[in-house]
Amino acid sequence: MKYFKYEFKEAAKVPLMFFLISIFASVNFGIFISMSNKQSMPFLYTLISSVLIGVSLGAVNIGTFAINLKRYWNTIYSEQGYFTHTLPIDTRVIYWSKVISATIWSLIAALVSLIDMFIIIYISNDLVIEDIAYIFKHFGEVNERAQAFFGTSLIGMVLWMGIAAIITSICGYIMIFLAMAFGNLANKRKKALGTVIFIGFYIVIMNVANSVASKIDPSRTGYIDGYKYYGVDVPTVALFVIVLTSVFGAIFYIINRYLIRHKLNI
Repeated sequence: MKYFKYEFKEAAKVPLMFFLISIFASVNFGIFISMSNKQSMPFLYTLISSVLIGVSLGAVNIGTFAINLKRYWNTIYSEQGYFTHTLPIDTRVIYWSKVISATIWSLIAALVSLIDMFIIIYISNDLVIEDIAYIFKHFGEVNERAQAFFGTSLIGMVLWMGIAAIITSICGYIMIFLAMAFGNLANKRKKALGTVIFIGFYIVIMNVANSVASKIDPSRTGYIDGYKYYGVDVPTVALFVIVLTSVFGAIFYIINRYLIRHKLNI
């Protein structure tokens, strides 16, 4: 637990800066859109605002993801890794601390991106306030329609999607860390080999997912107020994603564990 706390805090240094910049950019961009709806804005201000929000939103997710990978590589396979492995801690504790820490920060980054988009829409569009008020005022009706369209309540939908996102993120990092392990079996161009292997893993998973998904029908149809609707059964889709990624994640972890112990001697 102590090592996880250390890892989590160390991994937080740069992402927090990204989060603050993106929120500032979102507020600025929302104000810009709101003002531009009322009057013409200078081209330079438009350009700077657009570039700022684009870069900040990209940095939140891509930057956090890249930092997590760089940190794992540096603390496991580079010269810095020598000091990591001298710690009186089991390799599995170090490994899972990094997987869980990376997952948490990636999910926080995704949440920050959603908050950024909400800030932009909220500031730039007064109708959003009315829409939110309508949802709270007629929550029962909205929840009933969500149940019909998505096969679960609004809260259930958030829970299903949240669990699927967590499992997918964990298994995704396990897959990437395995690709790094394979890359480190080579004497040269380790990162290039790891990248190629990761792409191979991704192609295999997508082919399997498409093959299995073709046999599953998550669509929902019915009538609401006399009108036919076409929805998607969220629990079915989420359960499919959870099971598939969990199976691949378990396989990748077992292989990764074998490589770390018997081939890389870590």
